[in-house]
Amino acid sequence: MARFFFEGHTYEFVAAPRTWQDASTYAQAQGGHLAAITSASENNAIIQAALADTSLISSAPTANNGGRAKYLWLGATDVVAEGHFAWVPKPAPHRSQSPGI
Repeated sequence: MARFFFEGHTYEFVAAPRTWQDASTYAQAQGGHLAAITSASENNAIIQAALADTSLISSAPTANNGGRAKYLWLGATDVVAEGHFAWVPKPAPHRSQSPGI
């Protein structure tokens, strides 16, 4: 696993073969979510961090469609309409139900 920080957020690359749903569930279990890119600078930071981590690139899963391209899951999915990707909204911040907290 490789972590990096950008504009107050922590990003973590996990090199494990998972489906998008399994990757999303794993991220949520760790208290986070898959990255939803909101700016060109964030996009560039993620690309540069991924390319800089040679162990990540060598261990990243490859596409099984014959192209053997390496891939990383982000917070966009086409689960609603095949081929039409949309960012999954980030989870709402946790709010305590206890008074005064």
